[in-house]
Amino acid sequence: MQVVLSDKADGDLIGIYSYIAERSPKAADDLLRNIDRKLRNLSAFPFIGRERSNLSPGLRSLVAGNYLIFYTISRDHIVVMRVIDGRMDIDEEFRR
Repeated sequence: MQVVLSDKADGDLIGIYSYIAERSPKAADDLLRNIDRKLRNLSAFPFIGRERSNLSPGLRSLVAGNYLIFYTISRDHIVVMRVIDGRMDIDEEFRR
């Protein structure tokens, strides 16, 4: 199943990468590789993540290091809605 990023998720990843790369480019690259592995696995096993319908109907999340990948599943693709640091206030961040 194809995985696509929403504009918000794309912005999240750019922000996360930029922030970490200022301190350690290698750590930023490693994190993106980890997220990419998770997305490839998600493509094969769409229901692997935890249900998060308390935030939005049909929403699921998958852990990638300290980050949570929030996504929805449709008939023919998976949409990554947000990628958020799990140490943050998820409810507040997801509303943004």
